[in-house]
This record gives sequence, structure tokens and C-alpha cells, in this order.
Amino acid sequence: LYDERSIRAHVRRARELLSLSSLHSSLSTTYALQHEANNQTVA
Repeated sequence: LYDERSIRAHVRRARELLSLSSLHSSLSTTYALQHEANNQTVA
């Protein structure tokens, strides 16, 4: 069905996508927290 090379490439791509999505979610969480803190400071 699949050769080892294509499987490795697919796994590597999946890992990159996972790390990118987790990085993006952590960045958006940090931004949301900072935004909330700024709103509280203004109020």
C-alpha cells in the first residue's frame, strides 16, 4: 500500500501541522489574556 518514505513524509508533515496549530492556539490565548488585562486596566 504505502512505502516507508511516503509514510515518514506524511508523519513529518502531520507533526509540523500539529506543532503549528498548538503554537497558534497558545499565541491566541496569550493575546486574549493580554487584551483582557488591557481592558481591565482601562476600566
